[in-house]
Amino acid sequence: MADEAKAMSLAHKRWILEFMKQQPDMKCSYDTIVQEGEKHHCDTLAAMLKLLKRDKVLAYNQIFLMYPMHKDVEVTLINPDYVVA
Repeated sequence: MADEAKAMSLAHKRWILEFMKQQPDMKCSYDTIVQEGEKHHCDTLAAMLKLLKRDKVLAYNQIFLMYPMHKDVEVTLINPDYVVA
């Protein structure tokens, strides 16, 4: 089960990174990411974003994003060369 959870986490990080690379100026609202996350059945999106923020891949001005409270917060990809491994 732990291996399955790790694989799911890596897959979510990969789609988030690819999605952010496609955004104008590599920025978008948290709401935009949430809508994309629905397509990927991601129920751990806020945690994935927090991990990517900790790894200095993403930047946003909250400690932890909650939906819909922070839906308008801008999320920026600051390290597009990051490799999810």
